[in-house]
Amino acid sequence: MNSQIFLQTMCNRQYWVLVIIAFLSVMGIGVVDCITGSQITFALFYLFPVVIAAWFSNKNTAIAISLFSAVTWLAVDYFLNRIYPNLLVYSWNYLSRFILLIIIALLLRALKTLLLEKHDLSREDPVTKSLNFRAFHEIAEVEVSRAIRYGYALSLAYIDVDNFKAINDTRGHDAGNKLLCAVVDAIRENLRDSDIVARVGGDEFILLLPVTDQASAQIVIAKIQNHLMSVMDKNDWPVTFSFGVLTCIENIPAIDRIIAMADHLMYSVKKGSKNGAKFMTYWNQNETDS
Repeated sequence: MNSQIFLQTMCNRQYWVLVIIAFLSVMGIGVVDCITGSQITFALFYLFPVVIAAWFSNKNTAIAISLFSAVTWLAVDYFLNRIYPNLLVYSWNYLSRFILLIIIALLLRALKTLLLEKHDLSREDPVTKSLNFRAFHEIAEVEVSRAIRYGYALSLAYIDVDNFKAINDTRGHDAGNKLLCAVVDAIRENLRDSDIVARVGGDEFILLLPVTDQASAQIVIAKIQNHLMSVMDKNDWPVTFSFGVLTCIENIPAIDRIIAMADHLMYSVKKGSKNGAKFMTYWNQNETDS
């Protein structure tokens, strides 16, 4: 809770620092515009604070900066005697500038939102809303590097849904998708915030458990297995789950190697009786089954 409050406080401070910088920038541009006189136009520079506010803050702040920029622009015109005596012309010029700044701010906000959504979609499995393999791989590489640096254990579990094809064949793909979503939900309920789950195939999932030795991994996997089977029984889904779990302690290999070894463990379970878990420890380039 304390860390969450700290992060929230830091975000609020960064937001207000950005707002202050944007307002001061507009004022500075206005002062320079006055000093240089009427021969040099600073119209373009009034856009910069608006662009910064639109991209790095929220919509309301961007609108406020746009309004302040338009007012400052107008004040400079008044100071330099660039105000037309005709009230209609005066009003039109002011509204045109303000509307232009607002449009640019809103377009930038829309562009940023679109880019963020596109980025999220490129990292998210469309069915279960869990991470896809690409996103998982990026995060896992960082966690492996951290584990190597600080010398802690790391466990990875590869999971396959046994007999999943029968669900699609007999009950349809909608039922299959519902089952996959239920699997992810059940797994997440038994994970810490630092753990991650991803869908990496039609009915295959990967779990990354940082700072987790084999004993701890066995406890977590047992909880997940029990929860999954409870959900499957409740929904009358005749499937089971095969787990391959690799724990790395020293001289941790690359993430692709870890995934491959966990995948191999999982397939050894599937070739046997299915509905089980096989654990192995990778320690100082030695592999110990459990």
